[in-house]
Amino acid sequence: MAAENYFATSFNEARRLFHRACATARVRAAGFGTAHGMFGGAGGALVEVVRLGDLGAQRLIVLCGGDRLADALCCSGIEVGWLSEFADAAPPPGTAIVLVHNGAAPVTGGEPAPEAQEIPKWDSDLLTKVEARYAEYARERGIDHQGEPLEPGSERAANVAGFSTEILDDVAGELGSAREGRVIFLDIGVGLGPYGQVDVVPCHAAGSPGAQRARLWFGPDNPPAGDFEFRRHPDHLATGLMRRLATAEVTAVRLAFGTYSMMSVLETLADRQAEGTLPEARRLFYPDAAQWRQAVWQNAVIAIQRALRAVSRR
Repeated sequence: MAAENYFATSFNEARRLFHRACATARVRAAGFGTAHGMFGGAGGALVEVVRLGDLGAQRLIVLCGGDRLADALCCSGIEVGWLSEFADAAPPPGTAIVLVHNGAAPVTGGEPAPEAQEIPKWDSDLLTKVEARYAEYARERGIDHQGEPLEPGSERAANVAGFSTEILDDVAGELGSAREGRVIFLDIGVGLGPYGQVDVVPCHAAGSPGAQRARLWFGPDNPPAGDFEFRRHPDHLATGLMRRLATAEVTAVRLAFGTYSMMSVLETLADRQAEGTLPEARRLFYPDAAQWRQAVWQNAVIAIQRALRAVSRR
């Protein structure tokens, strides 16, 4: 199957492709939570987990999508591709790959189906509402207005918005064998950047052991001075799972797959604004093109292969 067919344009289609790939690979998906008809669908599990490799492995690679629907769809395509092409290729002894197939974080109720999206007009009233919505989002997520985490130990910092404690506990239970081992989280999403290329960003403070491992395992061979210092906090699902594996050696990176450059987006918005129209927002953050999907898949395979080499190191 061509790589473009691994990717879906809706959560319900993504789930169907994932189930089909699981059946073909003869693996079982454990489901947790209920989608409650999100994205116009008929419910089903909100999060599903597939484990490939040693059931008692203490070294894991965990793939999970970010909070937005576009992130979840991108991650789903990569997971469907892996099940389709590599399910029979056993990971090294003592290791396993865990595919966490999730819908967008339900803290905002998820994103509406593409056909139901209404493209707003850009004005001061809209921007004011955006600021207010972000302030509410930040309070729920436990971050300040600059995106930094609240002080450890505060009641709000202890909570992870988006997924219930029960779901996080259940999914973490699927990772239990690695509580004293080594875990690499690949937090998958999309962002503005070179078309289909992947930007690997550590989810650790600069100079920390986690950031050093991320740079060693995923960074360029000869990084320029100051490169790889930017830190991105992992999204809700990855954050909740990492907190439940506090005794393991955890390394987390964000794999941000580029859609379009910032300049291209701004120029497009400016041109359309002058015409009194705006482009379909979804296409700016999740292209439908086969070329983009192929590039994402190829770069994802490289990243996962690097993670496999890293997790197996002594």
